[in-house]
Amino acid sequence: GHALCGYLLPGEDPVHKVSIIPRGRAGGYTLFLPTEDRNYMTRTHLRQQVIMMLGGRVAEELVLNEISTGASNDIERATSLARDIVTRYGMSDKLGLVADGKNEDQVFLGRDISSTPNYSQKTAAIIDEEIESIVMTQYQKAIKILTDATAKLHETAKLLFEKEKISGDEFRTLMEN
Repeated sequence: GHALCGYLLPGEDPVHKVSIIPRGRAGGYTLFLPTEDRNYMTRTHLRQQVIMMLGGRVAEELVLNEISTGASNDIERATSLARDIVTRYGMSDKLGLVADGKNEDQVFLGRDISSTPNYSQKTAAIIDEEIESIVMTQYQKAIKILTDATAKLHETAKLLFEKEKISGDEFRTLMEN
């Protein structure tokens, strides 16, 4: 799911490798290698990153008609990136440049880092709505992308079950045929 979303989204980095061999907590991985250094990222690119992060969950739903805990890290990362889009990068349609997600608390005597927001509860509610909106909108886009590419999704899964990992060249050949 990650690889197909990345391949089918315009302007994203090419797939270098896809694997279903578990590594640590990950049940597999897709490695994208950038073609150039990025000193900054556009709103479009960041939102496409969220789509790619949710591609695994969507593929699981479409193919297995079931969900698992396998996408938990992807969901955490997608939510965190959406929070950054809203609170750090000033890319929220509703909040614009107003929200500030700085954490000014210090770790003291073994306490966990906790954050005291420097904005009102009303702004916090808008932030939460914006984060949910970004994640769910990008999730719907991932569903559309992978539903439209269901045949390629199945072909990719079949090849991965046979080989366990494929190179970017093998993936691109599969996608172009």
